[in-house]
Amino acid sequence: YNETVSRQRRCCFVISAARRKMDNFAAVALQRKDAFFSLVMRENSIAERTDGNMGTYSGSLTREQFMFREMRMTARMRQSGMRDAEILDKVFAENLFQYPTQNEIRSKCRACLARIRLLEQVPPLPETLAEGTLGEARLAALAAMMLQNQLVEDFMRQVVGGKYRRGETSLTRGDIGLFLMETRQRVPAVAAWSDATSARIRGVLRRCLVEAEYLRDDRDDTLLPVYPSDAFGEALRRGGLFAYLPAFNIPDD
Repeated sequence: YNETVSRQRRCCFVISAARRKMDNFAAVALQRKDAFFSLVMRENSIAERTDGNMGTYSGSLTREQFMFREMRMTARMRQSGMRDAEILDKVFAENLFQYPTQNEIRSKCRACLARIRLLEQVPPLPETLAEGTLGEARLAALAAMMLQNQLVEDFMRQVVGGKYRRGETSLTRGDIGLFLMETRQRVPAVAAWSDATSARIRGVLRRCLVEAEYLRDDRDDTLLPVYPSDAFGEALRRGGLFAYLPAFNIPDD
């Protein structure tokens, strides 16, 4: 009898230990599953923007433009821990952007916040925008603009990135006009823009290149090489933005 009881106890102990091990294994597997799907969702969120599924072809580009000074100020406030509502209130109350109307102040500030929230998916580019060197901060602001506006993304990838890949050293108004004409042919939202809107956007795209230091000034068609740091390129790769690399003169191989 005692031997039977002892065997039963040993069996119970073995079964209990096996159950604990199975429970631990299941918990670890669940954690890994959650981490995996969290990573996949994050990468898909960015990848969708790079293939045109989520980006918008918005004519608001004529109003919002590059806004580097405003983006840098807003990024610094975000980095300090301020919430969006606090940033809006501060920018409005102190007129930090120096715009003449209340609507324009709030509209530009919301646009900056929207871009920076997208850029926060690609750390440490928000910190680069806030505190990096001027040259690299401008590139971070341009990356945020690409994430927000599909037209800017297409232009930088197809036209600028294409020229860097081919070793071409000029970018003319004709190049920008040809890009917009081809985009109007394939994107109904862009085809609906008036000729005046298209002309303004052509000017905005060129001024973006000047402000981001791809062109010396509005009269010069020489495409200058940009030299982002290795950390900048690695941030794009970690964020899944491999298609952005040529636009920043970074080899994508």
